[in-house]
Amino acid sequence: MKYKDLQDKQKHSLFLAILSREKFPWIQDFVRIVFAFIFFPFKNKIRKSHFGAAGYLKKLIKVKRFEEGYIFGLERLSDLKPPKSNSTSGPVYYTTWWSVFQKTCECALELDRDETFSVLSKIIENGPDPKMGFAVSDSYCRLARLACKKNEPKAAWKLVENAIRCDDSYGYAYFLRAWLGQKLHKGKVLDDLISAIKNQPELKDHILQDQTFKKSIHLLKKLNTKQRTESV
Repeated sequence: MKYKDLQDKQKHSLFLAILSREKFPWIQDFVRIVFAFIFFPFKNKIRKSHFGAAGYLKKLIKVKRFEEGYIFGLERLSDLKPPKSNSTSGPVYYTTWWSVFQKTCECALELDRDETFSVLSKIIENGPDPKMGFAVSDSYCRLARLACKKNEPKAAWKLVENAIRCDDSYGYAYFLRAWLGQKLHKGKVLDDLISAIKNQPELKDHILQDQTFKKSIHLLKKLNTKQRTESV
């Protein structure tokens, strides 16, 4: 599923729309409390299951236990095995694997470990197919951010290009490629910024506030001019 398809699904689903609204955080808290109460006796089994691994990682990230989250994520990625061809759990495995990978990357970004990028780069190569859609694209973007932190800009560029190939509707991937392009003096930065805003309008504020782009007043003027022209 692409990013734009996910957004459309949320717009047309009252349940998903309510859960995703930041102005109703109490609903999310209420749901978490109810589920925690119901499933507390089985929490250890749930953590190791397809259903609970990503949720447990999210909890560790929330309380900033990144080291524990990173180790747990690697263990789960190692333990998660593809289902048999005639199994109905294929979609659950696929979604869980990529969700766990995303959150493991998030933990890695907060650590000073030297090996995180090389380890996760090898793991993503063996990720479940098809390597298409928003979840995969976002995974490549997160790994690209880790590459930047490890001073591997060329590797980050390749990862972001993979992200765009996986989902050409994910605005953040274009934003990240524009950011790298500005740093490396590579690619079509202006076109990527336009694509980023076109797919995710909320990114415009991030672009205008980002120090990398603020240094290029000429680029931002071109961006504003281009947008005004296209809106006419």
